[in-house]
Amino acid sequence: MVWRLFGIGFVIAQCFGVDAAAQSLGPWHPAQSWYAPGHEACTNNSGGECLSLHCAHAGLTTLEVRLEREITESIGITVDGRPLVTLPAVQGRALITDPQQHPGLLEALSAGHRATFSTGQTVSLSGSARAIRETLETCAAQQRAFATGMETFAAEFDRFSNESTTSWPPDGQDIEWDRYRNQGSLVADLRGPDTDPFMRGLTAPQCEEICRQTRHCYSYTHLRERNSCYLRSSRGTLRGRNGAISGIPIGRWHALLTPVAAGGGTVVDPTMSWRPDDTLTSWTERRRHGAQRLGLACGVTQSIGQTFADGLRLRLPWQNIVSVGDTLELTWQGADLDTRIPIWLMVSTSGPVRFHGSGYYALGPEAPNPFGMTTGAGRHRALVAFHARGAGPSGSIRIEPLQEGALVLDVQVVAYQRSCRRESVHSASRVSVAVQPGEARLVLNNLLGRQTYTHELDLPEHGRRILFNENRLLVLDRASGAEVFERGGQYLSLSPTHRFVVAQRDGAFDVVDILDGHVAGQLRGELIYWGIGDSFALSSSTPWGKVDLISTFGDSFQLPRTLTGPSCCNISERTTHIGIDLENAAVTIWGGSGYYVGALQNPNYNVREDAHGGYSSSGAGSLALYHHALNSLGTVAPVSLSMGFDVVGGLTQTWEYRENFIPFTEDRIPQPFAERLSATFGRVGLVPTPLDQGPVARDPRTAFHLSRLGLALMDMTEAEVRLASSPEVPEHLTRDPATGAFVPSFRSGSLAAMPFVEPMAEEARQHGWRFTWSDESPAAMMSECYHSDLNQNEASATQLMLVRDVDRLILPGHRRRSALGQSGLVHCRRHLWLAAANHGALHSRFRRAGSAGQ
Repeated sequence: MVWRLFGIGFVIAQCFGVDAAAQSLGPWHPAQSWYAPGHEACTNNSGGECLSLHCAHAGLTTLEVRLEREITESIGITVDGRPLVTLPAVQGRALITDPQQHPGLLEALSAGHRATFSTGQTVSLSGSARAIRETLETCAAQQRAFATGMETFAAEFDRFSNESTTSWPPDGQDIEWDRYRNQGSLVADLRGPDTDPFMRGLTAPQCEEICRQTRHCYSYTHLRERNSCYLRSSRGTLRGRNGAISGIPIGRWHALLTPVAAGGGTVVDPTMSWRPDDTLTSWTERRRHGAQRLGLACGVTQSIGQTFADGLRLRLPWQNIVSVGDTLELTWQGADLDTRIPIWLMVSTSGPVRFHGSGYYALGPEAPNPFGMTTGAGRHRALVAFHARGAGPSGSIRIEPLQEGALVLDVQVVAYQRSCRRESVHSASRVSVAVQPGEARLVLNNLLGRQTYTHELDLPEHGRRILFNENRLLVLDRASGAEVFERGGQYLSLSPTHRFVVAQRDGAFDVVDILDGHVAGQLRGELIYWGIGDSFALSSSTPWGKVDLISTFGDSFQLPRTLTGPSCCNISERTTHIGIDLENAAVTIWGGSGYYVGALQNPNYNVREDAHGGYSSSGAGSLALYHHALNSLGTVAPVSLSMGFDVVGGLTQTWEYRENFIPFTEDRIPQPFAERLSATFGRVGLVPTPLDQGPVARDPRTAFHLSRLGLALMDMTEAEVRLASSPEVPEHLTRDPATGAFVPSFRSGSLAAMPFVEPMAEEARQHGWRFTWSDESPAAMMSECYHSDLNQNEASATQLMLVRDVDRLILPGHRRRSALGQSGLVHCRRHLWLAAANHGALHSRFRRAGSAGQ
């Protein structure tokens, strides 16, 4: 549901935080809401159902999300026995928009004595006339302040030399407060409710956080009676005042930085949200129209942009020939922008690349440009937004080519002239580079080894084929059949453009580029989303609606585990705000239990809730704080603070944990693999092809081809069976504490294998193998199966042992520190559970290694 910021709304809501000793119906009082000022009356003063009038995001009447249930039917309201209005159910809430448009509604509530809901609850209307009047005044004042872009930094600005890397707040900063109850001062020489509508409707923790983030704020007073906040530049004189809380910070701390250039405060416009029925064209038109009134005259913008470009000193990559995996470096100096206009340094490439560094954001070929600009569209791009926080006066970007062939780099300084709605290029340079193949890798494989894969995906747009099964995937070059990479992983899914594959391993999801196997980042959760042409991947996990967000075409942005919501749930458009703003180079995430507002070009600069869970949340988030933080970032286009997924193009969900299990089953019985594939890949328009794996004969040419490389095959011996496999299938499932997945319990198998583990380990040590026990626990639990290369000790470079019977280790335990793949090092678990011939095959390998002098 999209919430607008302004207007008035009635809410049927769960109320908390009222004196638990009073049980009678109480008068209207300030609403205890994190997101909007207003007033409410509840069925009893210890909590219950409430009628609330407040300045909601869209002027909506809503049911508080803290209820245990959702509203599915409309709720009627009667006043003193006379039917007044019916509030329709909208996405789990009972609401009505703009009550001022309903003749006589507010007047009846002001004059009445009691209101009764059709669900049977009754609330008092005592004090409603004053509450309605004050709420209307507050909402009108906030609407004017948001629409005009209220400045909160007194027109100060500064660009710091370490913009792209500075950590904010500085590491180790832990401010403390001296708090004084029932003492206060109504002096507010910085910000106060009489002149600043954002200082109304705040709780005490919200008021304190605003002071902490405001330059020169050395004390505050919060009045509980009206939820008003007073900020001062000195301690002031505190006097006795019932219900007041005052705070004075102890020690040295750092408030939010001033914006990098002068340009006014952030304008809030609820129409700037991405709507479900939007197209890129409709959104671009609305975005340009909203920013038009903020722009300087076109001639002035043109002059400022040209002066900036003339003073920007660029050093272009000098190489004419590079190899895949090498990097080209672009540097700049002299970025001096005093007047804030939308202006970028844009690096775009003709072929696939990956960007490295900080102080920029990266976009893929399918992503739109800010303001819908056409420069560089359809290419891989890195943009440095010099009008926004995170872009330093000097900096660099490294470009890594991913495919051989000719690569053209275009480097341009491009501005968007808001008042005349056009873009202008102020400088342009071009570099052509010949990209040669990278270092070759020798991969030993055969058709027998590929028989374990059960399905195939064909991705002609990226020149790749993917072979996979439930636990592993192999990516091949579509033209040559050469192996690109192979890795373990479960719950396979692809991004909407099919550029990235996602697979779970060790309790986290690796986001992997199918062009070369590079891991762009990790996500954790039960839901996976993609946005802006696969330029960003996002996950949500419970409890507390935690959000992970990563940039995929560059390594400049990684955001882990931001809390947003209630303990029960993942993120949703009804309860969560997620914004990725390309024009303002900002990331905004919040909900009822946490928040994050930071620079897209430097994730270390932010204000955020660092609580480990909702119960330890400070409750300090507020629209006033988010607006102040956006002012620090420096905005050039209106923003929406609406609930919902405010990302151009929307967010596309590609994976959901519960779809892997048969619905409505108590023990979470897994869905058949084929059905899971249909649901997952159907989201991105793909249909996996089952593989017909017939018998494969041994290739007699293998030894010949290896001999040409100086390698020899050892004679194969049959495995010695040390431990027979059990035909029994566990009837119960157990939850994995790391991943939350339900998996079979193999404890009995682990215990049965214990007598064989130490003798085999000792035998392995005698032949040069080194073991590290990564799980010492006596009762291990299997989380999933991992494929493992059992690498040879470095003693010989002329002979190579190939694995026949051993191709998978079943690793009990909830955590694995993986170092597999390093020569001569094997990480395994003390309660290694290997079935049937695998034990014997290991034993045979050790014997053969010993006889070969290795």
